[in-house]
Amino acid sequence: MKPELKRFLYNVWKTLAILLIPLIILTLTLSILINCQWLYEKGFEKYEISQKTGFTPVQLETAASTLISYFNNGEEYIDLQLEKDGVDVTVFKEREILHLKDVKGL
Repeated sequence: MKPELKRFLYNVWKTLAILLIPLIILTLTLSILINCQWLYEKGFEKYEISQKTGFTPVQLETAASTLISYFNNGEEYIDLQLEKDGVDVTVFKEREILHLKDVKGL
């Protein structure tokens, strides 16, 4: 193989590595964060979601699991229902459901 061709191929591979390695690291990091139930639960605690919504911490764990499942399945829209005062209620309003659909599409 000619030295010029070797140098060209080396530069192509080097450029691809420089571009792809950060993208791979970012993708893996986001994937880990999206699938980390502990992170959702810490957010629920930090923002006092249980007190603000009336859902128990156990129900919020279910909500976190449902969100994680939603981001990993083929469903277009999320349908999360939790019991409140003996009645099943839809957790997300239409605007929030559409927002989650957009986030999932990223």
